[in-house]
Amino acid sequence: MEFAQSKGLTGPETVQTMVVYDARTGRIAHTHIVVTFPGVQRHDTAALHSRALEMADLKGVKPQNAKVLSVPESDMAPGFEYSVDVQRPALVRGHALHTIARSN
Repeated sequence: MEFAQSKGLTGPETVQTMVVYDARTGRIAHTHIVVTFPGVQRHDTAALHSRALEMADLKGVKPQNAKVLSVPESDMAPGFEYSVDVQRPALVRGHALHTIARSN
């Protein structure tokens, strides 16, 4: 993920990505991204996972058997469908999503 940066300001210190998924099917219901800037208090993994579940619930997309998986940001390229291999658990890249070109 790229961030616009103002002159004289530092960029993010960390970018953490989590997916909320159905532990039975591996279907991803919510992607949660936490961006931390220098000088801001960082939260532990348990707190981040709890917040990801809370946000999925607030949006009405939390599966009944929800689990959270932290994934390296670089593993989630835009334009692809993803799921979770529930046996490992690990992120799995699926097929490319089709886009519709807009004409002006």
